[in-house]
Amino acid sequence: MGLAVLALSWIVGTSVAASAHDPDLVAATDGSRLLLTHDGGYSWHRVPFPVLTRIHSLAFLGRDLVASTARGLMAVPGPKSPPAIRSRLHLDAVASAGDSLWGTDGGFLLLSKDGGFQFQPVAALPEAPVHGLAVSGRRVVIVAASGMWARTPSGWRVIDPRADWTIAASPEGTFYRLSSDGLQKSIRQDEWQLVATVGGRALAIGASATWISTGRGVMRLGELLQGHKPGEPRSDLEPMRELAKPPASNLASPRLAAAFRRLSSAGSRSSESSSER
Repeated sequence: MGLAVLALSWIVGTSVAASAHDPDLVAATDGSRLLLTHDGGYSWHRVPFPVLTRIHSLAFLGRDLVASTARGLMAVPGPKSPPAIRSRLHLDAVASAGDSLWGTDGGFLLLSKDGGFQFQPVAALPEAPVHGLAVSGRRVVIVAASGMWARTPSGWRVIDPRADWTIAASPEGTFYRLSSDGLQKSIRQDEWQLVATVGGRALAIGASATWISTGRGVMRLGELLQGHKPGEPRSDLEPMRELAKPPASNLASPRLAAAFRRLSSAGSRSSESSSER
């Protein structure tokens, strides 16, 4: 049981980002560690990050990943390359829309058109800090302590008093929101439609899939819905294959690591025998 907990706790996202151009490129963080997958979640690689650096939010600009952290906005060139600081702003949340990067900081909505090196204030926020941000075209939606807000020509307007939503915009412009009650999509300005009764902690819409952090791992929505019954919460999910092997550094002791290797080896032999039969 302990081994399973260690394996499942490795990829647990508090923020998830998916590329709008590459269906296999996804990033996730638990706030202190950053992971990338280039093969659609079959394998994850930990990105070297400065120790004790708090990671708040993630976004892709094309294939470039940016992370808002307590040290500033950092660009992540690849899974084996250290991140580089692009801005010293301590952004609460970031979101991309086309070639533009949006962020929130110091009570303002900010916009960068040069990849995050320089930001310009766009509007004052109704409250701060912000823990959710999604942008598509002229529509900007944030989530803060007093609920979900939408920006209008006349200012900000509350569209939902609940503050436990995580929100994302798809590449084609549809807004989605996720809470413990399920995944919903926006069908009109203030009207939302239930998509699936899956709960989660973080949400990202990529080139061809919706990615959700359930607290047990980061998975595609389609994978979560395998065997799903209408109205049944997905609290009994089987671990996905990308969660089956934690890094050696995450194992508590050499004895535990050896036990995990023996179990993995036994499972592989069992699978091979089954396939032969």
